[in-house]
Amino acid sequence: FNTCAGGKQPGVDTMYPGPYDASTWGKQYGGVDDKAQCQGLPKYPAKDAAMRAAGDDLVTLCEYGFDHGARQEGGGNPSIQSIARVKCPAELVELTQMQRSDDPAEYTAAAPVAAAHECEAGSGGSLAWCLTRMMDCRKPSGGFKDNVKAEIMVDGKRIIQPCLSDGYTRIDVQCGCSDCYC
Repeated sequence: FNTCAGGKQPGVDTMYPGPYDASTWGKQYGGVDDKAQCQGLPKYPAKDAAMRAAGDDLVTLCEYGFDHGARQEGGGNPSIQSIARVKCPAELVELTQMQRSDDPAEYTAAAPVAAAHECEAGSGGSLAWCLTRMMDCRKPSGGFKDNVKAEIMVDGKRIIQPCLSDGYTRIDVQCGCSDCYC
């Protein structure tokens, strides 16, 4: 299920060096539960040049998630308060190479929908209105053509571009391979 660590050839079959175990990486779904656990993560992937060049490291990025409310101490999932569609920023379209054909024209939320309830994940309830988090170092779900509705996508921007094991270098897979399964 996970290609973050534990492979025989880090940088080839996994992204990070070292074993995959809960004491380092946390839970299978959700990762580390507390900000202090970020310090136990490896700072860089096995192929580290791109991450270093970007001035990033996994420990700092993990701590950023806690500092900015995307992760909660104790492993909780923050509640989404409202949701609305806005125009996807050009930078995100460029990064992912994915864009909907029915994107709103503006960056302002026209009709936000308020949350029906708080996140219930911690009590075994619904994940509706929960901001979930998971890092499995695998191809994003939007990188598989069966997970994307082609009829609402811009031609040439239908599938998320996965990255190499450095976590940064994108692979152009806009259906240029056998049956669009890259």
